[in-house]
Amino acid sequence: MRTILIPNKRLCSGTILSLVVGFFVLIQPVASRAGDSFFLLGAGGVKGIYFPVAERLCDLVNRRIRAHGHRCGMAATGGSGENIKGVLDGRFLFAIVQSNTILSDDGMDDMERIGVVATLHPEPIHVAVRKGEGFETIGDLANGIVNIGDVASGTRGLAKELLFAAGVEVPEEHQRFFDPSDQAIRLCQGDVDALIFVSGIRNSSMTEAHLRCDVRLLPVGPELAKTMSDRVPGLEPVTIPAGSYSEQEEPVESLGPVARIIAPVDAPGEIVQLMAKTVSGAYGSANDAHPALRELTEDSTSLLFPGERIHPALLVRPQMRPRK
Repeated sequence: MRTILIPNKRLCSGTILSLVVGFFVLIQPVASRAGDSFFLLGAGGVKGIYFPVAERLCDLVNRRIRAHGHRCGMAATGGSGENIKGVLDGRFLFAIVQSNTILSDDGMDDMERIGVVATLHPEPIHVAVRKGEGFETIGDLANGIVNIGDVASGTRGLAKELLFAAGVEVPEEHQRFFDPSDQAIRLCQGDVDALIFVSGIRNSSMTEAHLRCDVRLLPVGPELAKTMSDRVPGLEPVTIPAGSYSEQEEPVESLGPVARIIAPVDAPGEIVQLMAKTVSGAYGSANDAHPALRELTEDSTSLLFPGERIHPALLVRPQMRPRK
C-alpha cells in the first residue's frame, strides 16, 4: 500500500505537497530557517483515531518551530503493521501503533530497535453487527460474512485471534478485508454481516456505522478476554461506555491494546523528547484532537506492558516505568 499524507482542510492555501520516496508528504506553511529538520509521523486511516491525533501533535510541534527547529509531517497509512515497518525501514521517525504489535513476533526480527515514546488511549475491539440479523454472540459469527480488516492494519491479527479464542471458524471465502474508510457502509448495505475493528472509543468508522443503520456491538466477555490475553501480550480489559455511539444504551465489555507512539532507539534524543513533551501537554493540550484523548495526562503515559521498552532518550523521565 502506498503511504499518502492527506491534506488538512483547516490548513491555509499555502500548504505544499511534495513527493518524497514514493509517498506524499504534507508540509505545513510554517516559516522555517535553513537547517530546520523535518520528520514524519506515521498515522493511520482518516476514519480512525490515529490520523486526527497525529494531525494535532504535528500542529503543536510546528507552532514552536522557531524555538526548536523541527518540523513535523504526518502520513496516512494502513495502520499499525505498516507503521512499524515504516519506522524500521526509516520512512517514519515516529509512528502510532497498537501495543500488542510492539510485542508481536509476527515475522519482525528487529523489534528491539523500537522504543516507546508515549502512550495515548485504549483501543477496544469493536465487534459490530446489524440488529435483528440473528448475530447475538461472537460464536454466531461462524454463520456470517465477517470483515477482519486491512492487511496493513493491527486489526487483522487481533480479529483472527479473537475468532480463534472464541472457537469460531470463519471460512476464507466468508472473510472480507475492507479498510475503515468503507467498512461501515459495507456493513449497512449487507456486504458483510459483521465487522471487527480495533480502534479508540468514538472512532469515526464505528460512529458512521451506528448512524447509517441499526448496529449492535457484541461484548467480549471476561472469560473470552482472558483466553485471548493469555495468547496475545499487550492487551487489557476495556469497557465501551453506554452512549459512546448512537442508540448504544448499555456499556459493552471488551479488551484491546493501548495506542503508543514509537521511534527507533537511535532516533535523535532531542526530537524524541520534543515529541514526548508535546504528548504530555507541554506545548498545548492534545486532548481536544479526539474524544478518546479526553483523559490524557502526563501520568497516563506511565505504564508499559512487560516486554515493551521505554525509549532510551526518556529513561530520565521517572513517570515512564514498566508495568509490574
